[in-house]
Order: sequence, then structure tokens, then C-alpha cells
Amino acid sequence: MKAMMGSFQVVAAPDTGTPPASDQRITLSTYHIAMLGGPVKSGTHTLLVRNTAKERHDFVILRVLPGHSVEDALTWFGQPLVGRAAALPVGGTTRLHTGEQAYVRARFMPGTYVLVCWLTSAHKYHYRLGMKAVFTVPATGVSLIASLTEIVI
Repeated sequence: MKAMMGSFQVVAAPDTGTPPASDQRITLSTYHIAMLGGPVKSGTHTLLVRNTAKERHDFVILRVLPGHSVEDALTWFGQPLVGRAAALPVGGTTRLHTGEQAYVRARFMPGTYVLVCWLTSAHKYHYRLGMKAVFTVPATGVSLIASLTEIVI
């Protein structure tokens, strides 16, 4: 009413025909997320995310906020309007169908990260069915890739 609005036009970028170079590969399978490509170091990375499952999956990167645990972050993620934030969404994709892939560019700084699928089956979040992976980006350049049930160094 007081002219505080505007408009803009979105135009397609030219297609170079060349996919971006990725330094991390993420595979989404039935209630599992696999991260390939070695330890994640601090900085900007391009992740190639591929869905190999027979159902659609999302891919969300959460950075666990200081003073919170991975479980705090997952609890908050399931109900983000309840309580104080325990994680910060960093990036991701929506509903990749079987065989689809997407590139996600994200900036990682030292801290703990959780990769999750937000979708549900039978009223249960996929990340609660095991579709999550946890990793740490250390300040020293040495990294640990882990899941909630096992640690691989």
C-alpha cells in the first residue's frame, strides 16, 4: 500500500553442458546415506548427491550448533518450531527420484554436521529410520566420518 514492493524477472542461465566438478559423492539408498570422497575439510565443497533407492529422498545438511548434541539437532529438526534451534540448515535438495542426481554447493566450517532425509514413510521420518550420517569438520584438517552407531577412521 505504501509502494514497498517490487518485481523482477528470472531468466535461465546459459547451459554450458558441463556438470560442476564435485569433490564429495553422496549416495542415498533405502534408509541410508553414504558419503564418499574422503574427509571433509573446512571450506566450500560441491557434493554430487545421487538417489539409488526405489523411493524419493531429500538430502539436508545440518550443522549442529555449539552446546548441542546430534540428538538435540535431530529432535529440533523434527519439530523446528519447538524450543531453541539446535542446528543450522546449510543446504540440500528436495525429492530426488530414483536415479536422479543433484549438485549441492555448501560451505563447511569446523563443527559437527548431520546429513538427513526429511521425507516420511508410514508417518516416520526417514532419518529416524536410519537415513542419517554424522561427520566432523575439524579445525586441524583431520576428519572423522561417523554414523550414530559406528565410527570409521
